[in-house]
Amino acid sequence: ELFCLVGSCHFHRGDTQRASELVARALNLAEKCKSPKAIVQSQWQSSMLAESRGDLTLALNHITQAMHWSKLAELNDVLPILNDNAAKIMLELPNPDLPRIHDLAEAAYLNLISQNNPIAAVYACITLSEVELRQGNHANALMYVRKGLIELPVEITGQRASLYSQEAKVLFRMGRVDESKLQLECAIAVMDGMA
Repeated sequence: ELFCLVGSCHFHRGDTQRASELVARALNLAEKCKSPKAIVQSQWQSSMLAESRGDLTLALNHITQAMHWSKLAELNDVLPILNDNAAKIMLELPNPDLPRIHDLAEAAYLNLISQNNPIAAVYACITLSEVELRQGNHANALMYVRKGLIELPVEITGQRASLYSQEAKVLFRMGRVDESKLQLECAIAVMDGMA
């Protein structure tokens, strides 16, 4: 778990090479000691690294393994986040299975709301909005974004900016250009206010 944590720090600093080395060591150790929790964490980190390199197939494989082990270990607080991560990766694949992605993201959203985790639920709202947008269901895409905005605590800024950006995208696709521009300006204002 410590290797994963240090690897994550290197990843966020931009040193993906060092992050990959540490996460590979973490995964090796986790499998040797047969720790489901450590395997989940290692697979999750491996998925993020693979996705950052553009290897979506490998990223999906790692996140699927993380989901499998989180079910075995009954890590119910982590599984919905993994489901949404898998849905996001699947959205980037060629010819994505939109109904399956919707089901994964919706299950993630419902579980996160029942766990009283609105911050993580926001990401599922954005995924659901994107799926609806790609299916041409603009009203539903807008509904998911606005649902996320309503449920997100006021003091949370990063996710709010992401929601405003997604709302701007949906409004633009709907031909509501002036409203879209206003939401982009809101996103920029929120980002400018962040440290």
